[in-house]
Amino acid sequence: MHWSDEIANKLISMHPDKDEFVLAAGTSPSGTVHIGNFRDAVTVYFVAKALRKKGKKTVLLLSWDDYDRFRKVPKNLPQEKIEEYEKYIGMPYSAVPDPFGCHASYAEHYEKEYEESLEKIGLKFDIIRYQTREYMSGRYKDGIITALKNRKEIYDIMQEFKTQEYSAEERENFYPLSVYCDKCGKDTTKITDVSEDCNVVSYSCKCGNVSTVNISEQGNCKLPWKVDWPMRWMYEGVDFEPGGKDHASPQGSYQVSRVIARKIYNIDEPLFQGYEFIGIKGLTGKMSGSSGLNINLEELLKIYPPEIIWWLYARKTPNEAFDISLGDDVPRIYGEFDRFCENYYNNPENLDEITKSTMDVVLDGVPRKPNPPFNILITLYSISNGKIDMIEEMFTKIGMSFKAEELRERLEKVDYWLNKYAPNMLMKLNTAPDFEYFETLDDEVKGWVKDFCELIKIKMNAEELTTRLYAIPKKETADMKENKKNQLLFFKTMYRLLIGEDKGPMLSTLILAVGAENILPIVEPLVAKIEKS
Repeated sequence: MHWSDEIANKLISMHPDKDEFVLAAGTSPSGTVHIGNFRDAVTVYFVAKALRKKGKKTVLLLSWDDYDRFRKVPKNLPQEKIEEYEKYIGMPYSAVPDPFGCHASYAEHYEKEYEESLEKIGLKFDIIRYQTREYMSGRYKDGIITALKNRKEIYDIMQEFKTQEYSAEERENFYPLSVYCDKCGKDTTKITDVSEDCNVVSYSCKCGNVSTVNISEQGNCKLPWKVDWPMRWMYEGVDFEPGGKDHASPQGSYQVSRVIARKIYNIDEPLFQGYEFIGIKGLTGKMSGSSGLNINLEELLKIYPPEIIWWLYARKTPNEAFDISLGDDVPRIYGEFDRFCENYYNNPENLDEITKSTMDVVLDGVPRKPNPPFNILITLYSISNGKIDMIEEMFTKIGMSFKAEELRERLEKVDYWLNKYAPNMLMKLNTAPDFEYFETLDDEVKGWVKDFCELIKIKMNAEELTTRLYAIPKKETADMKENKKNQLLFFKTMYRLLIGEDKGPMLSTLILAVGAENILPIVEPLVAKIEKS
């Protein structure tokens, strides 16, 4: 059983009479929304799919925490903006100008960037809430007033999860509310008094402003996260919400918020699922929107198609951390996914239960045509300089049939990935015989090159050619270890003579794709030199 089915079953057992479930995801537009944040949306998406398969209705809710304070300037902003944007620290994200000048605000820039990527991958939320709008509209006024009326009880709840000592003075002056100054727009304010009905809040600001907020009429105030979260559960009727590792800890926000939900807002907390961090293989440090150290979904979609991205997330339970590769592992990941697809459709008995359930979630049992192998595309792209008509023809030569439209999507990924992340894997056929290297070879290896020339003149398929290539350096009298050593030396020699590298693509694929007529001029003159001597 897939982990999303386990969560769905738990939800149904908690609410046996419920027909529709609200599943919430949320994130802050503190900067580029990275692929670690995306796990929030992915978790909700998979659980919703599982519920729908069980006959339940779902409402997918995405909440943007764009009324949170702008805490620090991301390092990946344009250089000239980094110092300038220090002045906006303390304002809500929605009040900070877009540093790129293309959206109404800093928040909207990153919100739209992420929403467009979600659309590309096929994840549609039924409701999108922008918290600035919710607070400014007055929707939360009763929830805010409730929090202020119960401020000391909230202090006591929070204190239960803290290690520092209880302070009567701190409790007396505790207000679970931040006010954005109506003069400077920042939250550098201190609440000095609250009316008896908790509707009017008096405050002073570091900018020198002294003013009031009428909760029923003004929206320039916000509850702290651990109070804001349960209040929103109440307003939205949330049944399930995931959260990052930090929220899931024993002293984390969920544990505090669930108590506030029950004791202050008189609701049951939603089922919660914590999830581990996601990293980028080869990238040191934790991804963060505000640090500038991140890879977003848009970038991932340039390297992997949606189904592989879904698979990368689906195959790990939420409490498993994992890294996504953008480097030399990419061809292996494509190959592994394609093998699972092949078995899923044609040989399901080869898949274990967990893998089968994962592929069910990703593919939904919908038949798909086989895709062109990514590793072969790398070879053909390199040889042809990315010309799709030549690549289509080369696939025919190696015994595989793919039309241009079937090649296009993966070819675009190959083009982007090779040029940005793996230029070392771009290869070119040598334009002339390498006499200098050939002269360093002993007579036995030179003899292998001669046998190679004779072999590739014979017409055969890829499987037969591969077998016969491996047979060239093989000796009947040698043991397995010696033969393997000779085979490695043979292939290294041929790669050096053909592409100037110690290793390369499958040699049979290279020969059939390029054609013997284009390879022989590179190696036959070397053999001719042997025969003359």
